[in-house]
Amino acid sequence: MLHGFKIRIHPSKEQVSKFYQYAGTSRHIYNWSLGVINDALANGVKLSQIKLSNQLTVLQREVEDKKWLQKIPRKVKTMAIANCEEAFKRYFAKISKHPRTKRRKDGIKFNFSSEFNKPNKGKIVVPLIGAVGLNKSDKLTS
Repeated sequence: MLHGFKIRIHPSKEQVSKFYQYAGTSRHIYNWSLGVINDALANGVKLSQIKLSNQLTVLQREVEDKKWLQKIPRKVKTMAIANCEEAFKRYFAKISKHPRTKRRKDGIKFNFSSEFNKPNKGKIVVPLIGAVGLNKSDKLTS
């Protein structure tokens, strides 16, 4: 059984800047993936997550404006591509509408997956960020 939690966290200023940076990168990669997939579908080609990841690797190495992507952890970028691919799967299964671009004003949203990530002593470990303090009123037990 899968469980999800919404918790309030108390990150440091350094962690907050990483959250903003990773959320912005995730939005950028999602929108890039959306455009590439739409162009491929218009030409009758179907792209997989692996092909998109390979294109992104070439893009961030060869395009001068995209060199900053090399400083972002790979997991952030691959999860954004996977989210875009999942949105198209839901669209083709007629579960949801056609995916749309993500906007900055929609808020800071991103997800992470971590197996066996349990709170310990009022902190939880967020992958790529580190240990982040929890709200004291959240009743998550270790």
